[in-house]
Amino acid sequence: MAASYPEIMQILCQSQLGRICAGDGLAPRAKRDVEEGMTAGRFAVVDPVIALTMLNGSLLALLELWCNQPEADSDQAAGTMSEMILHMLGLSPDEARDLARRPLPAAA
Repeated sequence: MAASYPEIMQILCQSQLGRICAGDGLAPRAKRDVEEGMTAGRFAVVDPVIALTMLNGSLLALLELWCNQPEADSDQAAGTMSEMILHMLGLSPDEARDLARRPLPAAA
């Protein structure tokens, strides 16, 4: 998205994306996913809102990287960040690496 819509990325980076606790958009789905990971015992997260705050901050930082360093390999950065986040949430390093390297599902 950063490469395809640089103007939108600039707006997102400047807006602070402070909607992690919003009742609409991606927030409720992301919270549900974190809670499901907690329930399944895969995520070692104590508070899903704190986990979402960490995820939001990571996303903002990655967007800022792409905006300020357009020469950066965005696919590699996204994959590495995904792997690190999955590990921080509680997956083993090997499982986090495996999941982060899988192809993304086709868009609906």
